[in-house]
Amino acid sequence: MRKKLVCIASVIAILSMAACGNAGQPDPATENTLASSPAAEVQTETNAESEEQVKPEEASEAPAADLSKEQPKEPAEKEPAPKELKTADPKSFVVRDMDVTIDDHWVESVIFNSENDPGVQLLEYPSEVDGKPVTIIGGFGAVMTSMASGNCKDVLKIVVPEGVTRIDAGTAPLCSQLETVELPDSLTYIAAGAFISCPRLKELHIPDGVTTIEEGAFENCQSLVVTYQGEQFSMENDPNGWWTDARQQ
Repeated sequence: MRKKLVCIASVIAILSMAACGNAGQPDPATENTLASSPAAEVQTETNAESEEQVKPEEASEAPAADLSKEQPKEPAEKEPAPKELKTADPKSFVVRDMDVTIDDHWVESVIFNSENDPGVQLLEYPSEVDGKPVTIIGGFGAVMTSMASGNCKDVLKIVVPEGVTRIDAGTAPLCSQLETVELPDSLTYIAAGAFISCPRLKELHIPDGVTTIEEGAFENCQSLVVTYQGEQFSMENDPNGWWTDARQQ
């Protein structure tokens, strides 16, 4: 009887050891069953979705374009170059000695002989003619030649050089297109008829050193506003250019 009990105990021990050895190894049949179960399929789909969600994040981590770098700029359109004005030929300025009187004496002056130089747009008086400095411009001859030829109608700008002290009749003769006049600081005298029929001349700055402006200095220049010694004088109501009347307005 004792031998039977020992044998039974030995068999039980052997079975127990075999059971423990197989406990850590999954049963292939069981494994297949779990893999094909609905729960396993749900878990697989969840994992796939998780992987898909990771991909956009990875894409967002891609380096963005560097916007700090200057982009090539389109070339700006070039403004048209100012049109070059036709300038008076220096040979068209001549010295006259019977055009201007000062203290009942005839004096030399320089006039622009418009008969020989048509279509001039820039009338720039020279500072020297025939080797002599120019101090007086204009005069009776300038008025007569401009009226006879009509060649001053295209003049847009007149420049009087430094050194000129007096501008006489015909400095701006019948310049219907004249818009700009530049006068020097050396100027002291503006005679009657210096500016004749210049309807487009709107502004004229007279240097403070000018001491005499004769009546009729701005004949038929109705649009002109003269700035002189800090004041402005309009020729609008003074078509004959009577400077005295303009200063009394």
